[in-house]
Amino acid sequence: MPDLAAVIVSVLHVAAKHGNWRFMQNFLSALISVLKITHFMEKSKMNLCRISRLLAVFIFVLGANAAVAMIDTPPLRITKYLVYTDYGNGDFVVYSDTVVPGCDAFWLSATDPGYKQAYAAVVTAKATSSNVSLYVYDTTFWPGSTSKICKIRGVTAM
Repeated sequence: MPDLAAVIVSVLHVAAKHGNWRFMQNFLSALISVLKITHFMEKSKMNLCRISRLLAVFIFVLGANAAVAMIDTPPLRITKYLVYTDYGNGDFVVYSDTVVPGCDAFWLSATDPGYKQAYAAVVTAKATSSNVSLYVYDTTFWPGSTSKICKIRGVTAM
C-alpha cells in the first residue's frame, strides 16, 4: 500500500496536469483539516486504528472527486453550434477553432440551471466573432454522440 505522502503528491500532480487549481485548493484545505483532526485525536489518546480509518475515508472521498476533472480552456473562437430539437429537449453542441485535449466539442444540456445564460453567451460570441473561455468537465460526455463532446460548466466572455 502506498504511503500517504505518495498519494497526496499523486492527487496534486493530476490536478495540476489538468489545471484544476480550485480542486487543488480544496484538497489542500481538506488535508489541513484532517491533519488538525489527527493532531487532536493524538492529543486525546484516540487509537491509531480510528485515525487510519479517518484518513482512509478522506482519501477515498478525494479519489472519487479527482475522477471528475475540469478544464478551463484557453480563449477560443466558436466556429459553429447545433441545437438539437429532438434530443435532450434542446441540447446545444458547440464547436471551436481551438484544439482542447480530451474534448472534440462542447455541450450544454437544456435542463442545466444556467442553460439560457450560457447559451446566450455562446451565441453572442459567435455572432460578434468574440473569444470565449469554457470551463468544462473532461470526463462527462454528451450521450448523443460517440465523440468526446465535453459538458460545459461555465462560459467566460473575452
